[in-house]
Amino acid sequence: GGVLPDTLRAAVSPLASEVTVEDLTGDPDLWGRRVDDVRYALVARMR
Repeated sequence: GGVLPDTLRAAVSPLASEVTVEDLTGDPDLWGRRVDDVRYALVARMR
């Protein structure tokens, strides 16, 4: 298992002025197939 997006957002938020999470799970073109696990990108603008 990995870190869930809400957990990572909570850990990063105190250090960042802006945090966005983009769900990448539903895009099979990124992975070459359909996936059932949680995949995302977190982008943080640091203070």
